[in-house]
Amino acid sequence: MSEGCGGLRFLVTGCSRSGTGYAARLFSEMGIPCGHEAIFNIHHLRPRHSVPPFGQSRWTGDASFLAAPFLETLPRPTLVLHQLRHPLAVIRSHVGIRFFSEEREPSVDLAENHGEFLDVIRAWAPEVFLEPDEARRCAAYWVRWNQIVERGARRARLDYVRYRLEDLDLPLVERLLVRIGTAVPRQRIEKALADVARDVNHRRRDESVGLERVRGRGSRGALGAMARRYGYRLASRARAGA
Repeated sequence: MSEGCGGLRFLVTGCSRSGTGYAARLFSEMGIPCGHEAIFNIHHLRPRHSVPPFGQSRWTGDASFLAAPFLETLPRPTLVLHQLRHPLAVIRSHVGIRFFSEEREPSVDLAENHGEFLDVIRAWAPEVFLEPDEARRCAAYWVRWNQIVERGARRARLDYVRYRLEDLDLPLVERLLVRIGTAVPRQRIEKALADVARDVNHRRRDESVGLERVRGRGSRGALGAMARRYGYRLASRARAGA
């Protein structure tokens, strides 16, 4: 276990394009300093995909999809908040910004060092890149990255809560705050929920992507099984999140 994690008490993680930026803003608006990839960021992970130098963090929480493979480095009693988003919404968002495109394309929606983000995913989930096209890579990534979060929290015996972004309302936020161990007045929670837009980190989405695009190599079967376990309906015409 890593030592000296400072004030870090919780970590929000899951797939990219699952609202970690929103979660960071929401907690911060409630008076709980939460960074967005402040600790688990590409600059810390770049050298040999190593553990970030925690030091004495000024953050109470961090929200980062990049943290998923590193949960076993966290000291107990760090709380892991596994944030889910409807798989079709995540897939459509990744396809919209060309995150897993066949050829690296210039895009205002992607960082200049986007290849380094792909390198982290490739290091921990190489099977994603065996899929023959972009949509199926996105589907395989949603399945595998969520599996990595579950497995890491279980192996490290960390306090773990899984919830869906679509369900993040006042009662759920209050329950999460109890698990974090922080009291926030209900009025302040309500104000934060009203003030912070769900699309705070909005990017282009390809709404044309449906289940027919993720057939092959078991992608659809694995996706459907995990979606059902998480309580999501999988249908091309189903509303796939905000």
